[in-house]
Amino acid sequence: MNAKVILSPVMITMAVMLHCGADATTLIETEWSADKLLSQVTQVSGATGSFSSASAGNPGPSLKFNYSMSIPANQRSIVAGIATTENLVMLDSFESVAWSIDIFLETPTGANGSAPGAISLGVFQGGKLFLSVPTLPVGEVKDQWRSLSSGPMRSTDFAVFDGSFDTPDPTVHPDFSAGSVAFFLWTPISATNVGPRPVSFTANAYFDNLAVTVSPVPEPSRWLLSAGGLLVIAAMRRHLATRRVAIS
Repeated sequence: MNAKVILSPVMITMAVMLHCGADATTLIETEWSADKLLSQVTQVSGATGSFSSASAGNPGPSLKFNYSMSIPANQRSIVAGIATTENLVMLDSFESVAWSIDIFLETPTGANGSAPGAISLGVFQGGKLFLSVPTLPVGEVKDQWRSLSSGPMRSTDFAVFDGSFDTPDPTVHPDFSAGSVAFFLWTPISATNVGPRPVSFTANAYFDNLAVTVSPVPEPSRWLLSAGGLLVIAAMRRHLATRRVAIS
C-alpha cells in the first residue's frame, strides 16, 4: 500500500475570533483556496487521487477530488481523502455539531465506475482522527449539485479512526468539552472487480459550502481572540505527514 500525502504550503498566521456563548457558531468554507487547503489522500491497489481548488462551484470555487482506479481481476481498490482548511477550527468547548455540504458527482469515465457511497465529518483532536458514525449517504444522482445535511451529533457519535477503512473504533471518542479541534471532510471510495479482466475508470467529485455548526456548552457568553487555530492545524499537518493507514 502506498500512502500519498498532499500538504498545502506554510499556512498564514491567523487570528480567529469566535463567539462561544449562548448562540451557536457556524464555521463555513466556501473558497477552498490552495494556500489554506490541508489534505491527505490514501490510495490502495491501483487507485490514485488528489485534492485541489477548482474554479467551478456552487456558485463559486469548490474543492475538487480527482480520482482514478485500475483494478485487477478479483481485487478491491480504495482511495480515500481527508480535506480541511484553517477556517474549520473550533477552539472553545461545545456540546454538539451538525454539518451540511453541497456535492457534485461526475459520471465516471470508463467501465464500472464508482463514486463515494457516503461521506463523513471528521474531527482532529489531540493527535487523533475521529469520524462521524452517522454518515451522509451520497446517493446515485450524477452531474448536478445537491445539498446534504446532518442532524446534531454529540461526541459519542464520533469514533476514532484506527487505520481501518471499514470500522472506526467505537470505544474512543473526542472530547468536545475540551475544544481545540479541526473539522475535516472524509471521502472514501471503494470498488471491487469481481470479473476476470481489469477495469479502469476516472472521475471527479466536487464539494462546496461546507458549514459546520457547533452548539455551545451552556455557560456565560465570552469572546475568544486567539491564534490557537494555527496550532491545531499545524498539529494535524504533522499527524497526517507521519500517519500510516492499514487495510483491514
